Amino acid sequence: MVQYREESYLDVIDEIKPLLAKHWQEIALNQDTIKLNPDYDQYERLFRVGTLKMITARIDDKLIGYCICMIRPHIHYRDSLTATNDIFYIDPDYRQGTTGIKLFKYMETLLKSYGVQRIMMMTKTHKDVGKIFERLGYCQAEIVYTKVI
Repeated sequence: MVQYREESYLDVIDEIKPLLAKHWQEIALNQDTIKLNPDYDQYERLFRVGTLKMITARIDDKLIGYCICMIRPHIHYRDSLTATNDIFYIDPDYRQGTTGIKLFKYMETLLKSYGVQRIMMMTKTHKDVGKIFERLGYCQAEIVYTKVI
């Protein structure tokens, strides 16, 4: 049975690193040009000021997935807390059923308890999970373009 919970960045970051590498290999574009090199110091700073929230999915204490968000007032709406998703991932061996949906629902409940009014979730167009977000009541709000120069 999958267990979902908020965990401390400091407690789980080393455990997340192998999944993060699998995540990057699966979804990152331009891997030949832009290498995975997370700024772990910045993540820790965000955690220490209370901005970074890390939600995990585990089976028998084995980490099988995560969702990392940042909470802060939006620059356009300083009276309203917005959670912006950084990354989410479920190990492919555990994607059957509703594991991802339950992770997102747990995240929503947790973020609401922190006073968040709006959640911004991103999906890659080449690995689009937008249908899951729509099923959860999200609507498409923006399209982002990138260019490697």
